[in-house]
Amino acid sequence: MRSEYINNTSASLLNDIDLESLKNRLSEMSISKRSELLEVLSEDEIFREDITKPFWNLSEYSDEIWVCDLKKKQEFIINFRVMLDDGSLLVDKKNYKLLQTFKFFLCALTSRRYNGGRYSKWSNVYRRFKTGLIILDAFLTRSKELRLGSYGLSLTGRNEVLSMMSEIHKGGGSVGAYRVFERLTDFLRHKSRSIEKSELHRFMKEYPGIGWVSEDKYLNLNYEELIRARVWLLKNGFFTSPEASGISGNLITKALYNEVFSNNILTPFNTPIPPELRITPLKRQLTEYDAVPVLSNCNDDKLSVSSLDKYVYVFKKLSVCSGNGFSQFLDDNAFDLTSSDIMSGVNGTLREGRFRTIPSTVVFEAIRNGFEFSFKYADAILKAIYMCFEKYKYETVSSLCYEDLNHLLSGKLPACLKESGCKSYSVINHRKGDLSTFQRIRANLGLVELYEVLLGQSSLC
Repeated sequence: MRSEYINNTSASLLNDIDLESLKNRLSEMSISKRSELLEVLSEDEIFREDITKPFWNLSEYSDEIWVCDLKKKQEFIINFRVMLDDGSLLVDKKNYKLLQTFKFFLCALTSRRYNGGRYSKWSNVYRRFKTGLIILDAFLTRSKELRLGSYGLSLTGRNEVLSMMSEIHKGGGSVGAYRVFERLTDFLRHKSRSIEKSELHRFMKEYPGIGWVSEDKYLNLNYEELIRARVWLLKNGFFTSPEASGISGNLITKALYNEVFSNNILTPFNTPIPPELRITPLKRQLTEYDAVPVLSNCNDDKLSVSSLDKYVYVFKKLSVCSGNGFSQFLDDNAFDLTSSDIMSGVNGTLREGRFRTIPSTVVFEAIRNGFEFSFKYADAILKAIYMCFEKYKYETVSSLCYEDLNHLLSGKLPACLKESGCKSYSVINHRKGDLSTFQRIRANLGLVELYEVLLGQSSLC
């Protein structure tokens, strides 16, 4: 009935009709009929859309490599020439249906036809597209288990999808999708076997700190395997030199990850770097108290409920890839899943919200103290800083550190700063910092430190 109406409307209004006649016909229609006509015309436009020619793809649909413009600094490159579990490439003729499924899925993610007829903002296009690629890479990572090379997606049912999505959830997204730490462990264990004992001793003698023991362990390597892995990485140029970087041998993650994850469409660069792979421990900045980490362990980084919902939403778009030209799932039950299904059996799921939200009582008290500090000391601090810079050149004033401030200002130090305990231009020596530095800061001894407090309260308020 509806299709008949569309055809009749198109024939009577859209074929060989001039603008004036159309205006007259519209004026004769009721408001409800006009709305219905607008809906029909919109649908007609949407269903004429060629899904295989998305606005962001600068390449041909049939190309093995896509160049995509997602309005980022650089164009996005998608290389479908990845190897499956049986040694064949995804672009090989035998894997045609699987390749078409992956390609059409990516196109459908941003198509108006499959997104309520609406255009998406570029930020949403990029997020949805990136999530879709992560999901495809999750399938490729499990190619051996799912036997993608021989059977495509035909052996993948609801249980396999639930297992995969559960890993994505527990790993916080990419870490779980790519099995980052498991694959890094296997890769480095294999490579470390090539290091001879004589070579190991030579490197340990040249780099005595290479045998340090890390408190955090992300990789399942024993101590000897870990040392051998560090030696292999060092020998093959995967560390920056201390002279070039200013730090003690930082890992070149991009080079390593490009090799480990070469069989994926994307490379999971934005994932935690195992700290135990450094040549030497990371030199931590001097702090009065140990910082509370956002996450105590990378394996605790589960997706929040809303983030998991987005993964589920994007995954279900694979359901549009139906028909003889696509690789079909084992059954339609594969798409019958929710975030609750995925999270069942996973302990410690994160609720909505930030990790360690500061209590409101602390926040409001800090704001009040900030205003009071500003009212009392802002003018005096700014005046004293200006006097210092007016009297001494910039290169000179930074070397004054522990100099008596009242002497530097020729006895013109504001009275309120004297009363607060301010005596020196600065009390921090970054080269010789120790815990006593924080006692001096709390005693308000340094002008520069009071100025930094003023700047901090300004940003807070």
